[in-house]
Amino acid sequence: MAEAFALAASVIGVLGFTLQLWTETAEIRKSGSTIDTADCARNAADLQKLCDQVKSLQDAESDLAEAARIKQIAAEIRAVAEELAIRLAKCELPADQQGLRRSRDVISVLWHGMRMDADSQMRRLSTLRDELQSELLVSMSKKLDLGALRQTSWFEALDDDVKHHADAVLQEQERIRQAIDDLDVSAERRHVQVLQRLDRLPFWSPGSSGYSNTEARKQDRIQELCDRLWFDAIPRRHHAIDVAHHKTFEWIFTAQKKTTASNTTFLEWMDSGQGLYWVSGRAGTGKSSLMKFLEDDPRTEPTFKEWAGKRKLVLATFYFWNSEAANDDRLKSLSGLYRGILYSLIKQEARFAELMFPNHFLDGRSWEKNFPTVPDLDEAFKRLANAKELPAAVGLIIDGLDEYDASNAEQMAMAENLRRASYSPNLKILVSSRPEDAFETIFRDSAKLRLHELTELDRQTYTSDKLKAVPRFSTIATEAEQARLIDLIVERSEGIFLWVKLAVETVSQEIDLSMNTARLEKVVEEIPSGNKELSRLFDHILRNRIPPKHRLLGYGLLQTMQLSYTLPDRMIRWVEGPGYKHQITAVLLSFFEDDVESALGVPIGPLDVTEASSRAELGCNLIRKACCGLLETRDQSEPDRQSGIQYSKFDPPVHYIHKDLALYLSQEDTTQYLKKSFSGAKYSVQANLLKCFVTMMKFYHLQSEQGSMAGQLWDIWRFVECSMRIARDAEVFDPESTVKLLDELDRVMIHLHSIGLVPSPSAWYQEDSSMRGTGTLTDFVFDSFLDPTDGSHWSASFPIDTHFRSKFDYGDKSGEPEHTNFMAFTVEQGLVKYFQSKISEIGRRAITKLGRPLLSSACGNPRVWWHIRGSIRHETVDILLQYDADPNEAYNGMTCWQTALCTTQSYIAQDVESFRELEKVLRLMLQAGADPHANLEWTTSKRISKRNWTDIQHFQSAIELIENTFVHQKIETPWSYHTASKDTADRITSEDDRREIARLGVGLLDLLKEKQRAAPRRKPIVRPKIKRSNTGNSSVTVKGISRWRELVSRRTRVWRVRFRARFQTKPTK
Repeated sequence: MAEAFALAASVIGVLGFTLQLWTETAEIRKSGSTIDTADCARNAADLQKLCDQVKSLQDAESDLAEAARIKQIAAEIRAVAEELAIRLAKCELPADQQGLRRSRDVISVLWHGMRMDADSQMRRLSTLRDELQSELLVSMSKKLDLGALRQTSWFEALDDDVKHHADAVLQEQERIRQAIDDLDVSAERRHVQVLQRLDRLPFWSPGSSGYSNTEARKQDRIQELCDRLWFDAIPRRHHAIDVAHHKTFEWIFTAQKKTTASNTTFLEWMDSGQGLYWVSGRAGTGKSSLMKFLEDDPRTEPTFKEWAGKRKLVLATFYFWNSEAANDDRLKSLSGLYRGILYSLIKQEARFAELMFPNHFLDGRSWEKNFPTVPDLDEAFKRLANAKELPAAVGLIIDGLDEYDASNAEQMAMAENLRRASYSPNLKILVSSRPEDAFETIFRDSAKLRLHELTELDRQTYTSDKLKAVPRFSTIATEAEQARLIDLIVERSEGIFLWVKLAVETVSQEIDLSMNTARLEKVVEEIPSGNKELSRLFDHILRNRIPPKHRLLGYGLLQTMQLSYTLPDRMIRWVEGPGYKHQITAVLLSFFEDDVESALGVPIGPLDVTEASSRAELGCNLIRKACCGLLETRDQSEPDRQSGIQYSKFDPPVHYIHKDLALYLSQEDTTQYLKKSFSGAKYSVQANLLKCFVTMMKFYHLQSEQGSMAGQLWDIWRFVECSMRIARDAEVFDPESTVKLLDELDRVMIHLHSIGLVPSPSAWYQEDSSMRGTGTLTDFVFDSFLDPTDGSHWSASFPIDTHFRSKFDYGDKSGEPEHTNFMAFTVEQGLVKYFQSKISEIGRRAITKLGRPLLSSACGNPRVWWHIRGSIRHETVDILLQYDADPNEAYNGMTCWQTALCTTQSYIAQDVESFRELEKVLRLMLQAGADPHANLEWTTSKRISKRNWTDIQHFQSAIELIENTFVHQKIETPWSYHTASKDTADRITSEDDRREIARLGVGLLDLLKEKQRAAPRRKPIVRPKIKRSNTGNSSVTVKGISRWRELVSRRTRVWRVRFRARFQTKPTK
């Protein structure tokens, strides 16, 4: 009896393997991709092993009537499988050849020439599998004791592989038999349901670590869903919150007090309370610190488990963060909240995926490109809240509801959704926010805790520990005087922990200058009390507490932080790549007071640990004495394990002490005060920050040598890009220093390139998405480095996000190389002053470089997004045209003028000034003799059926391009990924601004038409017409297309020869 089940199990394994092979190859039969022939050989061996197992079991005797039919099926399937195994083995290439072969060739060997048509053969195998599973195995399972079958000696003697699979079949048959007994439907309906159940039966192949079946496909969908929900910034706020001071917040688990406003203790709510629990408090009271304390404390989970009872428990957290340091708008959005919570739930319990997104787990359901949208996420959360039963009890901890960046009505709607969800018996929701109107209204009847009413002992503990840690404090004050000063600080704080922290910082600095506590008490009383707005406290420190001799240093540090927080919005936004890393660290600030000449003299080489620690200490001392607590270092030596961003433990990042400080510094009166303070001083915050960036680049290296501080692979490119953005502003305020620093940057990068530390353009990163959320570091791993002997300039390695390659991209390696250099790189980055200084020094030789013309680089930059403000500069174009650059010079089939038109077609501008800049570029090109009859042509592919594609030819004249961009204000984006709106009207809402843009376009069109009338049309090179067959395939004679390409190439060469001849005959300016 056992032998019949074993034979059936082995046959199912062969069937599953064969059908899976057919399914996988069916999708790529027309793709022409490559396949590893080592896989073919391995699959052939696996399939042959399965066939041998079937053969060894075919001769076994069995008393069951079904055994004869099983043997017939086994013989037929074995014949097909053995033929496939032989064909698979033939797909392997000889050892002396490459290990890749075209998939078409492999599939041709596999399926062509079999006894039956391949499709018919697979349908036959599917029929046999259905018969085997739905009739024979089910019939046998009714006659046998499946549990006793495992105990037979024959079953024990089976090969481990066969036993493994047979045991899985037995387990499934037990569940199927029970399901059949429970069915009360017609025979036909029952047969369908049995087949659906059997479709989930796993098939197994030797050498594999698991099963490949419908369940595996479901797991793949779950993983894809997690990938779509996840974003790297989710854990960022948790990492940024300081760990609570020792012994603080202990009361929430031991002796929490109740007041009129704090009507329920946390433990009471956990034990019997319904609805959500609201932790409220004014700004700076420590709400986020408490929420992090609850998430991290080992007593929290057992407390939730007591509520969950026998149910499984999952806890999910999310921290809203509306701050420059967040560097991700999703942390202050409803979408971010849903993504963070749902991702965490699904990761801990996969069954939540199908419950919350049931329609997306239906067979044959394709997922939209932008899934999940906010409505998708909102619907998923409602399903979670309304479900009568859940796979597990759910505890949610959500911090900072007031940082949700939305209108009051939208904040109330979110709060109401959370309040309603909290009445589900399966959910416990803990939230925190400031006591704003939206939340006071919605949560008025909820259990609540007013944090500033309950932290008096915590504030006292913190103040006492910090002041008594200052050695001189016990010398100048008795125990009674110490207690009086501590009580004064706690009393004036009015429940604001941030006030206490800043006051303690101020008093600690005054202790060394005091002989008794009278001076210290006066300092405390001068600080605006905690019941005032935080801006009053910040203003007092800025104007009164920073010592006059350190005031310019302190203001410079604060402005540097302001500038650094604007950098993420000026960077290239990557679809899939490393997140932005905050660049202001303690070691960087240690160079803040150095002059440019000192920075240029810093040697290139790794920074040893001793010096790094010393410099980090110096940076901390600077911000302590010059900022009086407004800036702080954060211990982030633990990496952001999801995004791969990591800070050295010797070089902590520096941030504002509180997000409200950014709001205070951006106020008009504060801005004017700081500006007035620097009047008359020869100081540029931009040039100073550029100096610090270039200095830090000198210490870059990857290997963590003994006693040295190592960096990450992407650190060098972050510094390069940040330096380019800062240099745009720096060259305006301090052009002389900027030129020196950029020359030094080039020298540093040339050195790093020469020793192989600059990643190549083809290098990318590998990230194991399955490791997300597991606490395991996933870093970006490059697969190659530039050969430093290949003669390429380091700027050729600047990373490009391939999701944004234009249809007119110059990245085609089959064309003429760019031959980039640093001058071309700075032109692409929009550095006008630097370029002007260099071209005046070098002369016309600067623009006669090989490869891509500088004028083409100035008109359109394929390396970065064209809509990054400042990359297109009319001043650069004007300088190049004055040096006789030719707008009609071609590079890889496109003239400089066509490059400008391409930029026009895809221009994503956020303001009128950007359109003015583009209009000036186009006008200068036309006035310099650009071909007014030039146009753009390109080809796209469109799928017309499952297996057929057709090519679509596109054509736009210069007039159409300018009309669309300026007059009609429509653009065509040449890439599929884009975060900006395609319509200018969606980005520029002012009617006056749109009319001004249209006016610019009309003037440009008048000039273009005038040039067209004055200039004869060049004889066009006619592209061969492409004929289409009925199947949608395009056909054209090879001779015709080759001739056309030859003509294009010839004209390009003629233009280049004329261009170079003209430079040789004219004197250098």
